[in-house]
Parts: sequence; structure tokens; C-alpha cells
Amino acid sequence: MSKATIRNLVISLILIASALTVFGLMVFQVRDQGNQLIAQMESLREEQSQVGSYIALQRISEKSADDRNLLKSYFLSQESDSIYFLNQVESLAPQVGVEIRTSGLGTVQNEKEEVEWIKVTFSFSGSRERVERFIKILENYPLLSRINSVNFLSRSGGEWEASVNMQVRVTAYGK
Repeated sequence: MSKATIRNLVISLILIASALTVFGLMVFQVRDQGNQLIAQMESLREEQSQVGSYIALQRISEKSADDRNLLKSYFLSQESDSIYFLNQVESLAPQVGVEIRTSGLGTVQNEKEEVEWIKVTFSFSGSRERVERFIKILENYPLLSRINSVNFLSRSGGEWEASVNMQVRVTAYGK
């Protein structure tokens, strides 16, 4: 073989080796970029799923606002609201036809349930029908409450006296 042919052959081999190296690097880069694209697409899908969940939760929150406000109205939001509750009960008594006295007002902390209750005792008197009707009003009062005890006493002349010990739930939303 001539010198020129050998030189051309060496140059050709160098060019082929260079081309194969460049081609190998390109294949490696394409694979790496493909893996990055797959990871980004998964991340995008996850983000879109989270956005969809957030929007759904936001709609639920907006739709349930009225329900939450209604539920909130069944609780005293703080202890000072007990004054409003007492005033309402004491203003209802004459409308029903009973005389009412409030005795014993305080708070009770239930450690097991971790909730606070306002404990109050009402004593009232009137005819048997009116006393029973007022007890039903207390039982159905639109607050989360429970009646712990009811005591009836018959007085002279068709007069009845009742003592009701009840608790009203306090829920502090700021905690």
C-alpha cells in the first residue's frame, strides 16, 4: 500500500472513531434528557392532581360555609356568650308563664372530652303544664346542651316548682 492510502486509511479511522464517540455521546444525552422529561411529566401530573384537589376542597369549603355557620350557632363561642343565653332563657320564662330564678352558674371542664361546658341551674314555678312546657323549651333550645337533672315539686294550689340543672357547650374556634 502506498503512503497516501495508509494516511487516508488512518484519517478515515480517526474520523470514524470520532463520529462514533460523538454519536455515543448524543445517544447518552438523549437518554438523559428523556429521563428528565419523564420525571418532569410525573411532577407536572402530581402538581395538576394537587391543584385539582385544592380546587375541589375550595369548592367544598365554599359550599359548606352555610352549614358551618349553622353548626357554629349551636355552640357558645366563648364564656361571655353565656350572658346572652341567660338573658334569652330569662326572657322566655314570662312568655311561657313561669317565674324563673337562675342559681349556680359556672364552667365545667371535661378532661376526657377536652371540652368546656357552662353549667347553670334554673328554678322556676308555675302551673304543671307551663312548667313542663318550659322544660321542653330548655330541652330543645338551639344550642348544644344537655340536661343533667330535673326535679319537680308540687306546691299548694296547683303550683309546681321545677329545678333544672343543665350544661351548654362552649367551643372556642380560635384555639
